[in-house]
Amino acid sequence: MIALGTVADQAFSSQVAVLASIGLIMTVGVYGIVAGIVKMDDIGFYLLKKASATARFIGKGLVLAAPKLMKALTVIGTVAMFMVGGGILSHGVPLLHHGIEQIAEMAGMLSVVVSLGLDIVVGLIGGTLALLVVTGIGKLIKRVKGKKHEQSAASFGKWFRFGLWIVAFIFASFLIGLGGTVVQNLPKVEQRYTLEDFIDKPAATPTQRDQTDAADPADGAGKSGSGPLETQCSASHPATARETFNNWLATRHATKRSDQDPELITRTQELDELKIAERQALTGVEAQQQILLDAQQAESHAQSRLRELEQAASTELVKALRSQELRVFGYRLALTLPLLGVAGWLFAKKRQSTYWPFVWGFIYFALFAFFVELVPYLPSYGGYVRYVVGIVITVLIGRQAIVGLNRYLENRNRPKPCRMSSGGKS
Repeated sequence: MIALGTVADQAFSSQVAVLASIGLIMTVGVYGIVAGIVKMDDIGFYLLKKASATARFIGKGLVLAAPKLMKALTVIGTVAMFMVGGGILSHGVPLLHHGIEQIAEMAGMLSVVVSLGLDIVVGLIGGTLALLVVTGIGKLIKRVKGKKHEQSAASFGKWFRFGLWIVAFIFASFLIGLGGTVVQNLPKVEQRYTLEDFIDKPAATPTQRDQTDAADPADGAGKSGSGPLETQCSASHPATARETFNNWLATRHATKRSDQDPELITRTQELDELKIAERQALTGVEAQQQILLDAQQAESHAQSRLRELEQAASTELVKALRSQELRVFGYRLALTLPLLGVAGWLFAKKRQSTYWPFVWGFIYFALFAFFVELVPYLPSYGGYVRYVVGIVITVLIGRQAIVGLNRYLENRNRPKPCRMSSGGKS
C-alpha cells in the first residue's frame, strides 16, 4: 500500500512495474532470510568440518545459537502476529482506533510503545475470542456426529454448508472488485487520441494562419462601419453646397449685380473641390469594400481547406480509436481467458475438495469477468461476432442441460431392485 501510494499519480504501467519489482524483491529477501535461519545449524556443522580455526569457531557459534534463536523467534513471531492482528482489528473499528491514538498521545515520548502494546492486547483478546469460537464449533461438530443427534447433525450440516456458500460469494465479491479495478485501469495504458493528433499540421498551420489573417481585416471593417457613413457625409456636403449655390445664383440673376461675379467664381471653385472630395471618398470606400471581399473569400477558402483537413483527420481518428478499442479488448481477453482456464480446471478437479468455497468463489469470479467484463465489449463487426458468440454459448449450455436432464430421467425411470426381507424371500 505504501508503494502504491508513492506512485499513485504515475501511469498504470509504471504502477504495475514498481509493485511487481517491490513484490519480487520482498519475496526473495524475506524467503532468503527464512531459508538462512532454517539452514543455520546445517551451515554451522558444515563450517565445523573446515580446517580453519575461524571457520570452526563461527560454525560452533551458529550451532549453539540456532536453538536459542528458534525459541526467541517463536516468542517474537507470536507477539508480532498478535500485534499485527490487533492493529488490523483496531483499524477496522474507528472508535477503538481513535481510543488507542488518544491513550498513546497521553504517553508522550512512549506513544509508539504504548500504541504497539495496545495493539498486542487487542490481538490477544481477538485471538482468545476466535479460539473460543473455533473450539466451540469443534465441540458442537463432535456432538452432532453422534448417533443420538443425527437429525440435529443434518440440520447443522445444512446450515454450515449454507455458511460456506456465503463465504464463497464473499470471496467472489472481493475478487470481482479487484478485477473490476484492474479492468477499469486498462484504458489508461493507451494514449488518449484527439483530432489534433491526426490533422496534417504542416498543411493545417498555414491554413489556420491564413484564416486568422483574413478574419482580422473583415472584423475591423465590420466593426468600424466607417465606409457607408463616410460616403453619406461626403455626398451630403456637395448636395448642400449645390443647393446653396443654386439659391445664391437665382438671387444673382434677380438682382443682376456685377459686383458679385468674384463670389460666383469662388463658390463655383468650392463646389468643384467638394465634388473631387466626394469622388475620392467613393474611391476609398470601394477600395475598402474590395479588401473586405478579398478577405472574406480568403477566409472562406481557408475554412474550406481546414474542413477538408479535419475530415481527413476525423477518418484517421476513427481508425485509431477502433484499433485502440481492439487492443483494449485484447487486454481484457488476455486477462479473462486464463481465468476461465483456471476456473475450468478447478471445476473439474477441485470442486469437491476441502476448500471448495474458495474454488466456487473463483469460478463465480471468472464467469462474472467473462460475461460482464468481456462479452459486452466484444467487437461488433456489424453484430456478427456477438451473435456468433451468443450462439456458441447457448449451444454449449443447452447441450449440457439436455445431457443432465436425460441422465436424471434415466435414473428416475430405472426400476429399483427388490430387497430381501429378513424372514425369507420377498
